[in-house]
Amino acid sequence: MDFPAQATDFLLSAAKHFRLLEFFEQAHVRPTLLIFAADDPTAKESAADTVRFFGDNADYLLVQNPARFKTDEFKRTALWNWFEKRATPVLRLPTVTAVTMNGWEALENKLKRYLSLDQARQQKELHELSRYELTFLRDRFLVQCEDAAHRLLPDAGIIQKRVERLHETTAEKIDRFSDPFLATL
Repeated sequence: MDFPAQATDFLLSAAKHFRLLEFFEQAHVRPTLLIFAADDPTAKESAADTVRFFGDNADYLLVQNPARFKTDEFKRTALWNWFEKRATPVLRLPTVTAVTMNGWEALENKLKRYLSLDQARQQKELHELSRYELTFLRDRFLVQCEDAAHRLLPDAGIIQKRVERLHETTAEKIDRFSDPFLATL
């Protein structure tokens, strides 16, 4: 569940009215809530209200969007500490360039319909580098979701096709004093 900041009060009021916590307990359902860790006060208040209502009766995933998470202000809150104590997974959305986002939007305008991420990255009219960027975004996000599968699925063992993971190599660290290309001749 994602409670949009502008709708949090309405959704939590409805959840209280319909005794959603009791219903979940009787149905043996443990919800997983997405909390968008953003610096703006509305997002922080929405997150705090959601945690105040659900408390430890839900699991959480923190989502960091670099477009909305520009500083470490959210990490300075008691709410962040509350999530850390519960080992809440953090999903970080990779940054997408403005060129790719503008190309995606232009394509939607041309087609006069919204395109999902997968639909957009399959469109040949979108520049090839933008398609690669959207594929990278999808793959990196899916890796993180797979890592948090214990919060998203009743049994992580039901995942049939695992995400292919990059095997990163570490480049040898060369400082400017020992770099032969930076030597003065």
